[in-house]
Order: sequence, then C-alpha cells, then structure tokens
Amino acid sequence: MKPVKFLLAALLLFSAGFLAAGEAPPAPQDKQAVWDKLPDAEKQKVLANYEKWKALPPAKQAELKEKYARFSAMPAERQAQLRARWTRFQALPEPEKTKLVNKFEKWKKLSKERRDELRREYRQERKDERRGGGRNGSGGKRRQ
Repeated sequence: MKPVKFLLAALLLFSAGFLAAGEAPPAPQDKQAVWDKLPDAEKQKVLANYEKWKALPPAKQAELKEKYARFSAMPAERQAQLRARWTRFQALPEPEKTKLVNKFEKWKKLSKERRDELRREYRQERKDERRGGGRNGSGGKRRQ
C-alpha cells in the first residue's frame, strides 16, 4: 500500500464524515440513529469501504489501526493540519500525485542518517531565507 494511502484508510474507516467535521464518533447507542440519517449514497460508500477493509490482510489491518490510534492521539490542531494536507493532495492532478508518491518512496529508501542530514540542510536553508540570506550558494538545490 502506498504511504499516502494511510490517510485514505483512515477516511475509509470513518467516511461517514465524523473526522472531517471534527466530531467524535457517536456513542454505541447512537450509531444506528446516525446510520439511519445517512444519505443512501453515503451508506453505499461506507459499505464499499468496509468491504475493502475486510479484504485487507490482518497484518495490514493491524498496521492501519495502529496508525489511526497514533492519529487519534494527536492534538486536534495537528489532526486539522494533516486533514488540510490530505485535502490539498487529493485536489492535485493525478500526475502530480504520482510524482509526490514516487518522491516519498525514494525518501523512505534513504538511510536514517541521510534523511536527518537533508532535514538539517532544509531547516538551515529556511532559517537563512527568513534572515534574508536567500540562497546558500548552491543555487537552492540540495544534493540527492
């Protein structure tokens, strides 16, 4: 599964809209009432997503549950930031999405040391830009 699909999986699990609305999921006694109020199209979407969930291997389900638990434990502000990023990503044209996913896959393959080094370089460049230093003499490009 591609890394950006983590958020998709979270949305699949809760496509009834509770996360997008920033609401907590309903109490068990209210779930049926919430289901009954959903438009038919939304019910079909939830059922289709549930079928996708059931088709996942147990290890993948466990991984997604763990990631969702981490997401749920984040402060509301951070969750909102991630939702906004996901919305922006979803709005991109398909070629742009593919390009970003490929770059992320490449990033994941880098050693931890190299990722840390690139993060430090990026932070330093940003700090220099805020100070009005502009480019760092490398034309703004980082080595890969």
